[in-house]
Amino acid sequence: YDLTPLVKTSGYWTATSAGDARSQSFFINVCQSIAGAPAGCLGNAGACQLDSAGKYHVAGVVLSSPVVVDGGVVVLRYQNGEYCHHAKLPRVTTIKFTCGVGAGEPVFERETPGCEYVFTWPTQYACPVRVETGRGCAVKDSFRGVNGFTFNLTSLATNSRTTTLSGSRSLEFRACKPLASACGSDSKSGACIGSESGGVANDKLIYREGELVLNYTGGASCGSGKRWTAAIFRCGNRKNQPEALPDPSGCGRLLQWYTPLACPPRGEVVDCSYYDSATRKQYDFTPLASTSEGAWGVPAGNGRNYYIGVCAPLVPKPPWSRCGYMAGVCEVVMGGTRVVEAHDLGLADKAHFKIFTAHNGDVHASYVGGESCPDGKSQKKTIIHFHCQAGSLGSPVLSKVDSNCTYLFDWYSYVGCPTNTPATTPPPLKTDSSGKRATRPPKPAPDCTVVNPLSGRRFDLNPLSKLGDQTLVDDRKNEYVVRVCDQISTSSYASNANVKSGSGAAQKATNSLYYGAGIATKKLEFLHRNVLALTYDFGTPCHGRRYNRSTILTFVCDKDAGAGKPAFQFESDECAYNFQWKTKYACEDTVECNVDKDGETIDLSALEGKGNGPRGNWQVDWPNADGTSAGVVYLQLCKPLDAIPGNRCPGGAASCLKIGKTYQNLGEPVKQPVSVSKGVQLVYKGGDENSKCTGNMKTMSTLITFSCKRGEKGKPSPLLFDATACRYSFLWLTSAG
Repeated sequence: YDLTPLVKTSGYWTATSAGDARSQSFFINVCQSIAGAPAGCLGNAGACQLDSAGKYHVAGVVLSSPVVVDGGVVVLRYQNGEYCHHAKLPRVTTIKFTCGVGAGEPVFERETPGCEYVFTWPTQYACPVRVETGRGCAVKDSFRGVNGFTFNLTSLATNSRTTTLSGSRSLEFRACKPLASACGSDSKSGACIGSESGGVANDKLIYREGELVLNYTGGASCGSGKRWTAAIFRCGNRKNQPEALPDPSGCGRLLQWYTPLACPPRGEVVDCSYYDSATRKQYDFTPLASTSEGAWGVPAGNGRNYYIGVCAPLVPKPPWSRCGYMAGVCEVVMGGTRVVEAHDLGLADKAHFKIFTAHNGDVHASYVGGESCPDGKSQKKTIIHFHCQAGSLGSPVLSKVDSNCTYLFDWYSYVGCPTNTPATTPPPLKTDSSGKRATRPPKPAPDCTVVNPLSGRRFDLNPLSKLGDQTLVDDRKNEYVVRVCDQISTSSYASNANVKSGSGAAQKATNSLYYGAGIATKKLEFLHRNVLALTYDFGTPCHGRRYNRSTILTFVCDKDAGAGKPAFQFESDECAYNFQWKTKYACEDTVECNVDKDGETIDLSALEGKGNGPRGNWQVDWPNADGTSAGVVYLQLCKPLDAIPGNRCPGGAASCLKIGKTYQNLGEPVKQPVSVSKGVQLVYKGGDENSKCTGNMKTMSTLITFSCKRGEKGKPSPLLFDATACRYSFLWLTSAG
């Protein structure tokens, strides 16, 4: 694990206590003290707290290196901070780095009674060393940046290179292709020493530990084996030529080749969050950066489209690949299916991309350093004005191009809303004509679900609760049993006198004594996009009854983990047992709602959240064969359904069928719409299993076909249920398609 890219040589990372009326802010560096810390944050602080009274406190100093705990979590602790006024203990900051996408940002999790501030930080730099393999002399590092980065060495394959070996011998080598002339009698060799093959050529490029490797095996006979050649491509500007390294085995040749093509994207890590020091508001633009296609499309008519990357350059691909290597905004003019013009409207590396707050309090993003303006004196730039609109990811719209060669866009989206806005106070109760005060409806009981207040996405961890008790062991051989949103049932724990009735977690220590680790609750907390938490309090007392044992379950998005399982992280000084659970049920995916078709960008986001059903969802009666209603289907565009009070549609579902009191997930957003001959299609996959499905596919999906009907927003109409494909199909006639 290498957290070095997160170290800031100037400035700091910021985090706020979301929804907390005390409005605490935190300033953090990684593995080093804060360079250029706020004036009130003194000493060798690795973390600093700004409390609601505007006073700074050192929240921990750098004393130790990160450690790796169970589940592949990297934990960094800053200790010996200023004493906490109520606990008379030094402040401590604990940061739990977990594998994620992009640089990420610290997410405030909680403050313990002993003044320990705990953060979770999903980041690509906490992902373990990976080996990825590509073909065609190219390979993608999937975790570099928000959208990954592809290394392409095809230009090195145009001809062979010769390097000198020991003595007077030489080796001829060609990357990814056979040599132009046969090596002796072997015409497939990619490496040749005299007339002996050094291995058969192939184009299988491997990415491993930051290096690119090409292996040629199966060469001429050598002792009991075959000759081989391995080329290691490293980032550098030395002469573009392979160099021979010392012979490792007698039958193998090891080459190193320094080339700019092996260099990752230039520029420092771009921070995709923004902290307004004047208002102490925090913003997170990661949902816009995690795009499946690498760009947001903006149609402008007459074959003219704009493509935007947020917090990262555009991923090089048609039709915008003709713009600069670090372009963040690109203008493309199409002539049919051919690119006629491409203009770079601003760069998206750290030196040219900036998020700022304008005088009206709204947040903006700027891209500078584009191509030259017509006057030849200045460069083109782009400014995006984000407007706070909860419940919708939205899409950018070109507002104007001013005389200063600046392209201005408006973007109505929930990312324009601060993530740490405290919950609003309910309006006062009104009185009726008789003077009787109305009663406020009771709050719904916690049910192991929670809603992202900005996006409207509903998370549901009831599937994890149904898994029952989970048993695991920490590195000191203590055993734990935990259950999500329910009390444990393992008899040896539940029946023990030290474990209170209703406990959701318990510990069996190495001395064979049992301890309750907190009473179960269904009150799920939303901490941040892709991070949820459950806290079980009031367990067996510890430390001379000064504290009660507790359990903190932090759920982190991992789309490949399935339901996942818990992993023990650490025990705090206050006997709080920390577990992390990587699971698909904590994921909030982003799917763009536009597609390029015949040189134009079709944007369906105008239909998102504008439905005829509750909370802006679309509602469709699904008919039986005789025309009677079989149930109701709720649909949303390119995102999960917005939470509906009293509705039990599974969290993450973008299509849901309600029959009586049962709810079935008909699919979740996985990719943006695609262009087909008869219009545009949008597919949701990964729904519930259905016994009516007769083909190989057993999980339900949804297919929506959009066809053009000018002048109408339209609405979805049911077509059929295909039992073979396990799919519900709809037709939508709309001007948006």
